[in-house]
Amino acid sequence: MNNKTKIGLYVIIIFCLFCSFLIINHTKFTGFVVLEEVKVENNFNYIKPDIITNDSTLIVLNNAQTEINTMKEAGFGTYFVNDKLLEAKTAYTYGNYEEVFKNTQLITYTKNQAFKILDTISILKDKENEYAKSRINTSLVLEYLAQTESSLKEERYNEADAFAKETELKLERAKSENTRTRELIKLGKNFFLRYWWQIIIFLILLIIASTPIYKYLRVKFAKRKLENLKLELKTLTNLIKELQERAFQKRNIPMSTFKLRSESYKDKIAEIKRKIPVEEAIIKRYTKNDSNRVF
Repeated sequence: MNNKTKIGLYVIIIFCLFCSFLIINHTKFTGFVVLEEVKVENNFNYIKPDIITNDSTLIVLNNAQTEINTMKEAGFGTYFVNDKLLEAKTAYTYGNYEEVFKNTQLITYTKNQAFKILDTISILKDKENEYAKSRINTSLVLEYLAQTESSLKEERYNEADAFAKETELKLERAKSENTRTRELIKLGKNFFLRYWWQIIIFLILLIIASTPIYKYLRVKFAKRKLENLKLELKTLTNLIKELQERAFQKRNIPMSTFKLRSESYKDKIAEIKRKIPVEEAIIKRYTKNDSNRVF
């Protein structure tokens, strides 16, 4: 790999790490969450007036400006509604009165939607605070609530409405989970209080039974290990005999190879001989008295 290729790889790696850092921090600081149960929907429906005149069109244009001023005084963003008002005025100049009514109705709908979401946020905050005082875990709810406020501030009203509904669902789910957990704890306490003496007897019997069972299993595993050790010892002994035959009778391996392999086999045999007495002692210890046997 030449230097140019290495430099190129380093640049790509650094770029990927930088992008990952930006994504992680964006998620961390903006509290980004996704809608799981609610869809973003536009529920605006245009209602065509029975009579459309120049005077009625001018009236709805003036009313739309008043609606926008009300939103501005309440602290809402007005970029979207101002754009719609501009579209309505442009349509008026071209004599397209029905388009004026469509845009002004949308402005009124947006104003009502914004105030409704603001009221909903206030209600959700009060409910979350009440639940938190009751030791209900509302950490996830707070993330959705923050996203609702963020969407409202950035004039994504349909999205804000969806996040408000999602927040309500998360709140009720958190309350349900808390209630279920408390009921399980209560059920466990009642069960223990009702059957406390049976539970104590069961635990005593379990402790009594555990000792002979442990001894049985300890002896069983020790015998199995002892059998494996003896088998391995027999195999190594045969290998040494075979190695001696090849070195001194058949002379088809050099002495250096014979010494190297035989030393390796002898080391393993010595290790096995050290382990065998340990397993035999375990077996003897737990089987010296027939009364200790359970099988």
